[in-house]
Amino acid sequence: IPIGSVALTQEPATGMSAPEFRVGQAPELGGASRSWTDVETMITICILAFGLLVLIMQSVLCFKLKINWTPFALLQFYGLTLVIIGALVLVTAGYSDQQIAAVIGLLGTIAGYLLGKTSGDAKVPDTESSE
Repeated sequence: IPIGSVALTQEPATGMSAPEFRVGQAPELGGASRSWTDVETMITICILAFGLLVLIMQSVLCFKLKINWTPFALLQFYGLTLVIIGALVLVTAGYSDQQIAAVIGLLGTIAGYLLGKTSGDAKVPDTESSE
């Protein structure tokens, strides 16, 4: 039996039955659906187009520069751009702060990893002074 099909119910101490909630399914919004406005849609499309333009310009720059790109350097080069564009799309698409909080946290973690990790070639200066 898949986990998503198992119904979890809890009997409160008052004897009333709790509403049924299936694991793996988002709770219903009571029939209210979210519709996006034309402004949200247009801004999101513009940001996606701008992100695509930036990625194309980065690719041209990668091919034009005669640099020996390491895989991690390429990951940093493209990854940070993708994280920024992804965060901007989520914010401008009109989602609420509760809906995008976890995703923004994950994107921040990825950006922190990409910016914080140094390559193995970089030497850390010795902080101890020899007298």
